[in-house]
Amino acid sequence: MDLTLEQAVGQNVARFRQRKDWNQAELGKALGEVLGKPWQRQSVWAAEKGKRAFSAVDLIGLASALDVSVQDLLRVEEPVTAGSSEISPEGVLKLIAGDSGTRQYTEMFHTAADVQNVTRQNEHLYWNLVLNIRQAASQNDRLRDEIQSQLERSIDLQKQHARRDAENDGDDVSTPVKLENYMKQWGHFDVPIVKTARDVLERIDHGEGE
Repeated sequence: MDLTLEQAVGQNVARFRQRKDWNQAELGKALGEVLGKPWQRQSVWAAEKGKRAFSAVDLIGLASALDVSVQDLLRVEEPVTAGSSEISPEGVLKLIAGDSGTRQYTEMFHTAADVQNVTRQNEHLYWNLVLNIRQAASQNDRLRDEIQSQLERSIDLQKQHARRDAENDGDDVSTPVKLENYMKQWGHFDVPIVKTARDVLERIDHGEGE
């Protein structure tokens, strides 16, 4: 009888936990350091038994705590079931490149943008999110284009804000160079969506995400 996708992921979680010589309570504590709130031992048990659905943040948190990638957690040796469908091992990984994978990594992208704007204690989670999304985006043109589009829209919006602020301040932003310098000076490129998109897209064309 085929495992469900949740059961297969749960088995991977248990295997990677045991490789670190952790019990379930220790993994729950490690998740707390990554996500800001620990999982109870019963929650880890349920995850390893495939008795809970995994959100994008769950997968990133588990991957970060266990020092593996999301793809490692999704890797299976035999076909698995998802709803009424059977999915091959190759099909599971292809989910990352399909519509559902794009939606999930887009959710991760927005989570990364939120995390980027909070305290330094979440920096480890932020960069784990960024690196996992970068790896996925290097293999998924739709996801990469979506993040690029969000970056361009956000920069256009920041340009509007910068021109308005410069007019109020009496500053000259009449040329592209002057506008860019003004935006750098006043942190318009440091807003969470812009910074996160740039961090994700950085070096993809150079193969770092692969």
